[in-house]
Amino acid sequence: MRRLLQPRLRQRRNPAITLHPGGRRTVQVTETLVSGVGFVATGAGDSIVFDTDKAVTLSNITSRFSQDGSSPPIHVGFFGDFNRGIVCNVPSGCGNGGSNPNPGPLVFDAANAGGLLLTDFVTNSGGYYFASDIINTNTKSRPTGNVGANRSTATPEPVSMALPGSALLGFGLARGRQKG
Repeated sequence: MRRLLQPRLRQRRNPAITLHPGGRRTVQVTETLVSGVGFVATGAGDSIVFDTDKAVTLSNITSRFSQDGSSPPIHVGFFGDFNRGIVCNVPSGCGNGGSNPNPGPLVFDAANAGGLLLTDFVTNSGGYYFASDIINTNTKSRPTGNVGANRSTATPEPVSMALPGSALLGFGLARGRQKG
């Protein structure tokens, strides 16, 4: 059990990526965003990208999202390359660029026939566990872009791993671009 995090803000305000073991072979991944933040399709990255140290099959993906069909690596700007991703479908899931943001949540299962553990979710070569393409509609500038997190610490949660999205918002505001 690990928690991935960035700058510490009050947790109830942070978006989160939570991993729940679903038995010996499956991990359920949930990305929940705070009010006013949504998934977009800017072309800069996927709704979520990640790496595992085992081959995985993705299933039970939230409607209006789908598995990224491109061949790895999936390049996500500053955050580097990842091997797996989920995209927000245009136009049913979100619009092009920052139009029609999808508030989520995004949920899917990752499975490996030989077994999959929380520790099988690993950092990419740049040291990042996850990255997401989101927009913050809570500000006038409505910054969009890729955001990610790169730190892991122990957590008292019994069987989950969470990523408070302060990383998502913090990196997004720092590295985001403004909607034109």
